[in-house]
Amino acid sequence: MTDTRYPDWYTALEEGVRDLIFYLRNRGINTTCSCHHEWYIQVDCQAEDLRMMWSYLSEYGLRPEEFRFAYHWDHVHRYLHIMLDVGDGRRMRELAEEAR
Repeated sequence: MTDTRYPDWYTALEEGVRDLIFYLRNRGINTTCSCHHEWYIQVDCQAEDLRMMWSYLSEYGLRPEEFRFAYHWDHVHRYLHIMLDVGDGRRMRELAEEAR
């Protein structure tokens, strides 16, 4: 059965991070890479946007100890990794259910 909450291309995203990516993109945050096995999401974001990202992640329901930021700059590209410390993913599934 097709999940009609998402545009078609979202169904190709790994289920563990899909709802959070959908949530962030609906708030104008462009995600560029993700992995639910390593629990990270990469976003297009500048360092000055960290406060906004903190707010969005907290609003989603993540506790501060469940995420951390790693900002990378390779002299050409700047990007932010959001590392999610959510154990086996049970917490992400709970948050996704609450968001529905």
